[in-house]
Amino acid sequence: AGISSAATYISATLLLSTISKVYSTTWVLLPGISSLFLTLWFVNRYYLPFFRRLEITSIYTYLEYRYNILMRLFADFSFIGFHFIQLSLMIYLPASALSFIGGWSLILCISGMGLIATAYIYIGGIRQIIRFDRGQVICLVGGLSVIIIWSILDITSQDGGMAGVYRSGKIALIQNPWLSKD
Repeated sequence: AGISSAATYISATLLLSTISKVYSTTWVLLPGISSLFLTLWFVNRYYLPFFRRLEITSIYTYLEYRYNILMRLFADFSFIGFHFIQLSLMIYLPASALSFIGGWSLILCISGMGLIATAYIYIGGIRQIIRFDRGQVICLVGGLSVIIIWSILDITSQDGGMAGVYRSGKIALIQNPWLSKD
C-alpha cells in the first residue's frame, strides 16, 4: 500500500514538469520533491495505524466523528475537486509527450491511456493496481537515479569538478528570486 501511494503521487506529471524545471533552472526545488518520500513514510507509519485503531476507513469519516457532517462534506468535495484537476494533468502531460514523440493525435493518446487503465483495473482489480504501481515505482526511482547521476556527471565535466558544482549551486541560490531577502 505504501509503494502504491508513492507511485500515485510520484507520477509522470512530476517527472515531466517539476524535475525538468529543477534541472533547467535551479536545484532549490529538489529538497521539496525529496521530502515527499519522508511524508509518505510518516503517513504510512503513524496516520494509517491511527485510523486502523479507530476502525475507520478515511480521514473523512474521522472528520465527521470529530466535527460534523458539513465538515466531512466540505472535505469530500474539496478532495474530489483537487483530484479532478490533478488527474486531468496526470493524463494530459504524459499523453502530450506521447503524442509529440509518436506523432499521434492528442485525443487518441488520452483516450488510449484511459482505456488501457480502465481495462487493467477492471480485469485485475486492486491487486493489479498494486502490481502496476510497484513496477512504476521501480521505473521512476531507476529513471530518477539515472537522471541525477547523469546530471552530476555532466555538470562536473563542464564546470570543473565538484567544486564547480558547488560554485554553480551557490550562484543559483543567490540568484533565486524565491530566496531573496527583499
